[in-house]
Amino acid sequence: MAMTVEEATEMIAEISRVIDEDVSDSARDRGIDFFEDVLDSAGQVEDTIMENGYVTASQESAIRNWLKAVSKWVH
Repeated sequence: MAMTVEEATEMIAEISRVIDEDVSDSARDRGIDFFEDVLDSAGQVEDTIMENGYVTASQESAIRNWLKAVSKWVH
């Protein structure tokens, strides 16, 4: 079953929350370019999802991969 718009926006908010709250300051400093890219890309995808009213399979995959990648920085 495809991800809903609500699920996608919640996961994107979780990506931001993990970066802001769970990633240590030193890890955030080391990965600043990565985190900025993820936040920018996730924001663009979220805008597109909101405009279209649905989530594509590639958008769902990207969101899941971003959350997984960001979570790897949590110690």
